[in-house]
Amino acid sequence: MLLWNFSSGTDKHNVRNLSAQQRTLLSAYFRDEIINAEAKGNSADYIRERSILSLALLGDDWARNEAVKMFWEDSRSNANLLVYLKDPKIIYIKGEGLFMEEEVYGMGDVYFAPTQRGIAGVFIETLANSPEFSADVINWARRLGAPLI
Repeated sequence: MLLWNFSSGTDKHNVRNLSAQQRTLLSAYFRDEIINAEAKGNSADYIRERSILSLALLGDDWARNEAVKMFWEDSRSNANLLVYLKDPKIIYIKGEGLFMEEEVYGMGDVYFAPTQRGIAGVFIETLANSPEFSADVINWARRLGAPLI
């Protein structure tokens, strides 16, 4: 039941409400999933990525860094990975991305925003939805974020 609640989103944004024992059990489960996915090779990439994100939500530093690596593998399309985490430590880990010199990328009539714009959106979304910040910061980010995200 614990895994189902966590995986269905019921507990994902309420990780703080989990007991230490529940965190330990979930962390062990997701670590096993990563080991098994890696043993299967490329066919298990989705399971591995989902397990890494779940571990990062549980506060695992290794998983948080892996999520940032996944972001950098395709930063234009993977920004949602980091928005999903809403983790203030992500800001510190990838803050240098705000200073990239990158332009709008176009392919035919489809255009992709520069990575730094996606990173700014992730930061603002994190500030707007993370209880680690004061109400003033959260409200400021919510007002600022509307046109960016």
